[in-house]
Amino acid sequence: MRQPSSLTPVADALARLTAPLRPVTAESAPVEAAVGRVLAEPLQAPNAVPPHAVALRDGWAVTAADTVGASSYTPVMLLEEPRFVTIGAALPAGADAVLPPDAVSTEAGFAEIMAPAAPGESVRRAGEDVAAGAILRAAGERVRALDMIIARGAGVGLCSVRRVRVRIMGEGSACTLLIRFAEAAGATVERGPPGEGGFAASGADLVVMVGASDPSAVLSQAGTDVAPALALRPGEGLGCALAGTVPVLVLPNRPETALAAALIIMQPCLDRLLGAIAKPPVLMAPLTRKLASNVGLTEIALVRETNGGLEPLAVGDITLTAIAQADAWLVVPPESEGFAAGETVQAFVL
Repeated sequence: MRQPSSLTPVADALARLTAPLRPVTAESAPVEAAVGRVLAEPLQAPNAVPPHAVALRDGWAVTAADTVGASSYTPVMLLEEPRFVTIGAALPAGADAVLPPDAVSTEAGFAEIMAPAAPGESVRRAGEDVAAGAILRAAGERVRALDMIIARGAGVGLCSVRRVRVRIMGEGSACTLLIRFAEAAGATVERGPPGEGGFAASGADLVVMVGASDPSAVLSQAGTDVAPALALRPGEGLGCALAGTVPVLVLPNRPETALAAALIIMQPCLDRLLGAIAKPPVLMAPLTRKLASNVGLTEIALVRETNGGLEPLAVGDITLTAIAQADAWLVVPPESEGFAAGETVQAFVL
């Protein structure tokens, strides 16, 4: 099967669709509300953590040099009893180690040290967790729940993130899939028709219409026609256009087409609008059997992880069962007939 002349190559359509896209304006948000969103500026620690040396266990705060040679047979005598500290407490001036409770005996105002301590033993030094000015998460990366906890511990209250607005129109499983995908990418999803002024006036940064009765009319209304039909499987009925600089996608209410649209078209557009660093988790493994593809079409293949490698589940013609069983996906380019059994491929985790 070769690409019909009426189908637009995926690479050409993506190049035209993403060419006018720029990262949207950044906004300030509490770090608690920024989880899942893309940073416009680095997440940076304003101060050192901890600000001073703290104990990592309950015990006696000592100066390591004063404990050299100490043992239960030859204890070292101190004229002053060391301070007992608890986990997380600041060390007193001059102390640089913490001995366990049974390593010090106090009698009649004297202290017997019965074990040596190394400098820094059971101590977190000032700035050892986080140095002042340290980058906790780089610009373009998504904020994880773990990043939020670390940022709060480092005294970060606000961060700079980008909010991309995606307007999705339609009903059914395809809409649900696209909504969840856009939200997971860090976008804000709005439901309903575009504004009265048309797609560009709707205020959205990306518009998706599912199940339109006349897809060609929708694409014509959008403005600049990019690809009324794509050389993509699955992807039958998927078209795209530009309303000014706003990408507009039109597709049928088919979950496999929605999956293809999300992975191949939406994700690159969202990454460009969010200024995101694309770092999808990957699986590198050999194929357990041959993966055949049609020359002339970009085809999505679904695979699942097994002890022997990656097992192909479907190529191009993707069923709901294949989607349910898949662990990862990969793209077979239009010039390729597929991959041989045993060939190592790179697949992206779903």
